[in-house]
Amino acid sequence: MSSSSSSSQSPTRRATGSGADRSASAPPSSGAARDNSHRQPTASSSLPSRRHMRSESAIEPTQAALPAESSPGGRRPWHRRAREISAAAAARQALAESEGQRQENRTRRNNHGRVYRSNLHYMGEEQERLRYYATSGQEVPSTVAMTARPEIEAPRVERAPPLSSSAAESSRPRLEPQRAQPGRAQPRVQVARLREGVLRVLRERGYVPTADPDGGVSKMTPEQIEQYIPHGASLGSLLHGREEEQECAPCLFHAKRRCLRGAKCLFCHEDGHEGLTRVKQRIRPSKRTRNLLRTVQEQRPDLPPEDMMKIIQDYKRDILSHRKPS
Repeated sequence: MSSSSSSSQSPTRRATGSGADRSASAPPSSGAARDNSHRQPTASSSLPSRRHMRSESAIEPTQAALPAESSPGGRRPWHRRAREISAAAAARQALAESEGQRQENRTRRNNHGRVYRSNLHYMGEEQERLRYYATSGQEVPSTVAMTARPEIEAPRVERAPPLSSSAAESSRPRLEPQRAQPGRAQPRVQVARLREGVLRVLRERGYVPTADPDGGVSKMTPEQIEQYIPHGASLGSLLHGREEEQECAPCLFHAKRRCLRGAKCLFCHEDGHEGLTRVKQRIRPSKRTRNLLRTVQEQRPDLPPEDMMKIIQDYKRDILSHRKPS
């Protein structure tokens, strides 16, 4: 009896032992995993996640879903997808508004062109009607006169009798030459008038003009000019004192300091112009001249200043004459 019981328990121990060995060799698994292993896949488990369903159906059910793109974190979140859909809708709305505005502008331009063409046609008819009455000599009816616009008038042709050449010349306005005003800067247009006056005075004094437009006055050398003007004067000084013509114009450069044109200047270098006084500037001699003058004063204190300056000038001339040519 005891032997039979022991023999019946031994297979059970072996089975449990082998089961323990298998459990020790296999990796541990949770109970949920064991339950899921026996569960069959259903249709609900194969559907996409609830979040993805919300991004496609709950936000915009009337539009087709855009193809999903891969992203580093998997599928895009629903809020990013919502922003893309709203931006696309706003772009389509803006495009529709711009197209409607463009169509409205096109319609407005067409209407404006029709009105402008109708106005031109009306104005053309009025002009033809007025031209007919003006050329035929008939009286313009009151209806035409009332409907005529103020900017449309019948052409009026007035022919004046022909004038003779002498009458035409007398009818032209005479331009008087511009006179010089003392105390003011002279304009550039006065140069031509001064040149004519200088040429006239030079002819009176025996000058023979050349074939140049100005008679060769601009090509005269200072030596030639000095034959007709006094020393230190200019060509413009020839007109000084001619009260009957009053063509003298003072030289402002000569009055202030010095005129660089010298005798060829067409403006007057004489003194006594009203409103202009020549500035008397004291020219300071150079340091070398002052040293020479001091030496002469120490050696010859009884000499007058004119003689001292003459001695200094002679001394400079001798030095320059003995200087080697450069």
